[in-house]
Amino acid sequence: SLLECLQDELGYDIDYKNDNIKMLLMFIASCFALTAQFYPLPFPKNRILIGICVGIYFFISGILQFIITFIDKNHIIKTAYMNKSYVHGNVHGNGKILPIRESILFSSVLEKYEYYYKLNLHAVNTSDEYDVNGNGNSKVTVGEFYIGKYFTETGDFDEKRYWIDIKSLIKLYCNGKYGVVKYDHKSD
Repeated sequence: SLLECLQDELGYDIDYKNDNIKMLLMFIASCFALTAQFYPLPFPKNRILIGICVGIYFFISGILQFIITFIDKNHIIKTAYMNKSYVHGNVHGNGKILPIRESILFSSVLEKYEYYYKLNLHAVNTSDEYDVNGNGNSKVTVGEFYIGKYFTETGDFDEKRYWIDIKSLIKLYCNGKYGVVKYDHKSD
């Protein structure tokens, strides 16, 4: 839903470069796994090949796990770098032109048993320290969304209501308002 809102409603382009690198790594690892499984040499003679293929598979999988755990962390979407003024007419009713000269990174945090979902907006090319919980003086806008607000009485996801709050959060970020913003059932 966030991806649809960013692309369809707000016109952002998404940067898939890191995702494509991870998919390429897993494709290469899968090729080694397939070679180990289906190479037409009978078992006793192919032990070395199987060992090499399995070793390479686990090595590449380890690299991918390292990237996901320590580099990506909680990142879910990265917008493409824009070095131009960008009209946010759907965010601002007046169609105000905002200078966007950065790639925006969206990350999320949903702790176990929590009622609030945290969505963080952070500039990718900034040198400020980044804290996924929105602590400190970094240029991060954090939206804390009350989960119950986005579901109907029958349990269906209310996408339009979610999009309204996402647009509001992006508007705050683009206007340079950093910090934590709460979107809960009491603010309607």
